[in-house]
Amino acid sequence: MDLVPLAVVVAAAVALAVSAVLGASSRIWRGRLETVEPARRVPWLLALLAAPPVTGGLTLGVALGPCVRAWALGLPDDCFSHGGPTYFFCLLHPAHASHTLWALAALCVLPLVVQGARVSLGLARLRRLAARLRMVASPTDDPEVWLVPGRAAFAMDWPRRGIYLGRDLRLRPALHDAILAHERAHVRRGDLGLRLVAWMLTALHAPGVGTRLEDALDLAIEQACDAEASGAVGDPLVVAEALLAVTRLDAPPPDKWLAAFGPHALEARVRALCDPPWCDGDPRARGRNAVALASLAFAVLVGLDRPLHDAVEAVVALLAN
Repeated sequence: MDLVPLAVVVAAAVALAVSAVLGASSRIWRGRLETVEPARRVPWLLALLAAPPVTGGLTLGVALGPCVRAWALGLPDDCFSHGGPTYFFCLLHPAHASHTLWALAALCVLPLVVQGARVSLGLARLRRLAARLRMVASPTDDPEVWLVPGRAAFAMDWPRRGIYLGRDLRLRPALHDAILAHERAHVRRGDLGLRLVAWMLTALHAPGVGTRLEDALDLAIEQACDAEASGAVGDPLVVAEALLAVTRLDAPPPDKWLAAFGPHALEARVRALCDPPWCDGDPRARGRNAVALASLAFAVLVGLDRPLHDAVEAVVALLAN
């Protein structure tokens, strides 16, 4: 058990460093991703959100590589022979965890626990909201669409999938169809699940960095649904007009976690509908380049397992002294 708090602190330190790099380079990745078509931008942003914890976990695994390899191959214990300190980052000879180290590990885990509690409370709130909606909603000819009091338009894909349109949402049929197509896209894509994953991952970032990535992801999700709605109605200007019309109604959804048709990032969405800036190039080439870069980074990291192991032990000794 003494290795657990140390492992948590090491992984958290690496994750924080990666997140800080993402924050410092935000202008670069924002500029590159702004011209990527929204549906393809979403997985890239999720990858950036996941980069700190994935890198932290990978670093942890690689740093433990020498002792795991020795144990798996039945090699003799060399912890005392490689010239390192007497504070080991090793499964066989873990360093003793002080109360301070346990407190530091708990502090590293605390943001994730708090965010998990927020997500749990939000899901419980959605469950209660779904029960209330079932009492006031009336069905339509479409089994997925329900009419509810008010002027809001929103979708819910948990705990009950459905699209809810306000009875007082009186717009011309073309705008109504655009709103419906946008909400169908949210339900089909499972955007609530994507947002839940993103909200949890923001807790593993440096302050402000996770929020920036989350905002960029929300915009990409909305623009992707706008693009699907444009294809469904055959005219992106109709979707833009629907956005403006619903914004003027000033009718927020009953909960901020719902996928609502409304004014979120209105200017950027209308601009993208009227004059799309997408210039993706070859998406397959982008994917190949990303896989090649990730493979190279992994190979380099694995090749440095012994120096990385010794470096972690040196830091442990420094902290202990």
